[in-house]
Amino acid sequence: MVKLLGRDEAAENWPGRLAEALGPPIEHESRVFSPSTTMGVALGPYDAGQADELMRCAETAMQWVRTEGPGCVAFYASAMSDQFRRWMDIEADLQAALNQE
Repeated sequence: MVKLLGRDEAAENWPGRLAEALGPPIEHESRVFSPSTTMGVALGPYDAGQADELMRCAETAMQWVRTEGPGCVAFYASAMSDQFRRWMDIEADLQAALNQE
């Protein structure tokens, strides 16, 4: 989901409001579902200047917040990209070591 915010709106707690709106249990065909939200947020032009770069930053924040568990929100920080690159390097090294056996 992409949300374009005005300056005043960006200062408001819209991720929290969205999570609250999605929070109530939903009953469907005698079954109850309890949705949770996990959000990765990137803010332009601070995190990136182009739409595709901004989406990559938001996706990185989303991957980061998934490690924290459901119901969390993470705002993008460049350190997240650095950490994921390190994790990917470790994963590639481990896969290479397994393939040598």
